Amino acid sequence: MKWKKQYPHKDFSHTALYVYEGLFREWLQAYKFKGDYRLASFFRSDLRQAIRSLKPIDIIIPIPVSEASLRKRGFNQVEGLLEAASIPFLPVLEHIGRGKKQSEKKRAERLNSPQPFQIKEAFKEKIKNKRVLIVDDVYTTGRTIFHAREVLEKEKTAQIQTLTLAR
Repeated sequence: MKWKKQYPHKDFSHTALYVYEGLFREWLQAYKFKGDYRLASFFRSDLRQAIRSLKPIDIIIPIPVSEASLRKRGFNQVEGLLEAASIPFLPVLEHIGRGKKQSEKKRAERLNSPQPFQIKEAFKEKIKNKRVLIVDDVYTTGRTIFHAREVLEKEKTAQIQTLTLAR
């Protein structure tokens, strides 16, 4: 609702499957921060069902992680979730941001963070006039997803929906 007020001309369509608290928060910490990759399959059925319930989609695009996070974790948590659910995706976005991770920032810092993504050259033509779904693990302020939307809109995607496991 806050993004709609700030950008009334944008068409927002976001779906979150769970609330980011309690057991879900513990699960995500074990999966994402402790590297328990086996947990990726835990939500595969719900993830598949949620994607089937959305408007038609041509391309699913996971939010990328920084090189530092990839080296530290050894995997992109969003790609891991999609792979575990056998959901095809294209790694269209590239993380080019510097500085602290979003999870280390306070709300105001997140909302004011600079654009951390760009589209990989090989995918620019593939996404034109396509209906895309951006997938991330957690929606906190929405800034990460909004950044991804911005770079995709510049490449003339036809429609953008977003999905996270939790909000």
